[in-house]
Amino acid sequence: MKMKSSLFTVFMLICFILVGCLGGTENNTVSNTEENMTAEEFLTQNPESDMFMFYGIIHNTNVDWVDELTLTKGEQVGEIKEQVAEGNYDYANGTANKLPVGTIIYEAKERDDILIVEVNGEEKYYYALVEG
Repeated sequence: MKMKSSLFTVFMLICFILVGCLGGTENNTVSNTEENMTAEEFLTQNPESDMFMFYGIIHNTNVDWVDELTLTKGEQVGEIKEQVAEGNYDYANGTANKLPVGTIIYEAKERDDILIVEVNGEEKYYYALVEG
């Protein structure tokens, strides 16, 4: 009888430990629920900005530290396919608020988070707004 009681106690102890470990994972897990900014969120905060969406990410120009970089235009990765009117937040890849349709988008050889376009003979750097 004493043996059954000891086995039962050990079994219950193991169950409590397992339940404690498994039950605690809900509160201890780290979840990254941050999402990249939408066109509407960005333009609501920055209505005068010059931006476009590419790779599902908003890319913005006139970022001081980005404009100070010297970058090399790499391969063509796309082009602006649509220019939307102010107040329209229906953005997809290749949609811009100020760049004209047909503007070619190039990668920056030195950085993955910046794209380059050339407008009226001037290169502009567009920084990817990603949540980290």
